[in-house]
Amino acid sequence: MKLTAEITNLAGTNNAGTCIDNPANFSNKIFDCQGHTIEGNGSGSEYGIYLNGKSGNIIKNCVVTSFFYGIYLNSFSNNNTLINNAANLNSGVGIYLGYASNNTLINNTANSNSLDGIYLNSSSNNNTLTNNTANSNGGVGIYLLYSSNNTLINNTANSSWNGIYLTVSSNNILTDNTANSNSRMGIYLFSSSNNNTLTNNTANSNNYGIYLNSFSNNNTLINNTANSNSWVGIYLTVSSNNILTDNTAN
Repeated sequence: MKLTAEITNLAGTNNAGTCIDNPANFSNKIFDCQGHTIEGNGSGSEYGIYLNGKSGNIIKNCVVTSFFYGIYLNSFSNNNTLINNAANLNSGVGIYLGYASNNTLINNTANSNSLDGIYLNSSSNNNTLTNNTANSNGGVGIYLLYSSNNTLINNTANSSWNGIYLTVSSNNILTDNTANSNSRMGIYLFSSSNNNTLTNNTANSNNYGIYLNSFSNNNTLINNTANSNSWVGIYLTVSSNNILTDNTAN
């Protein structure tokens, strides 16, 4: 399936203004917007693209803007691939996964959303995020809540409230990510976010570069850079048995 024209000013409440609204038999399909825009009217349109329990799809080259959620994968929407999409300037979250696992996100942008850029929530596990950009969001660039065993590689989360934020999220791998110039934390592990591995990440020019808080235990930090932060480069509080090796905090 291909989108061949712009779709603009979609209006409605709940799902009424949704462009792709959980179509029947939408599994193992390719949806290519070919760079065209799917635009809400900014006043109640709920989702740009919404899948619920749909798996094995590829969604690519879409520009989704002016909804509450740009792209939303919900309730066992597993094994999907999002590639080269732009979910910017939405009034809530750019890309949201809830109870959605084993998905792959590559080369997407989720910038300038009012809340969060990319949000993995409620047991969204075993997802892979590579080369995504989530900058200048009102809340968090990339947020994992109750989501574990995810892999984040070479993503950028700059100039938001927090850059990369894990809450009650364990066994994640963060490698070669950049989280600079955020108002609070560059990379924040909070509330029993345990057994995560952070390697070769950069968290510069934030208030705190890398912050482990509230029983975030047994994490491993290797060769990360946390320079020029206003308060502390790497800060651990009420967090135990963490291993820090060859990190820089100037």
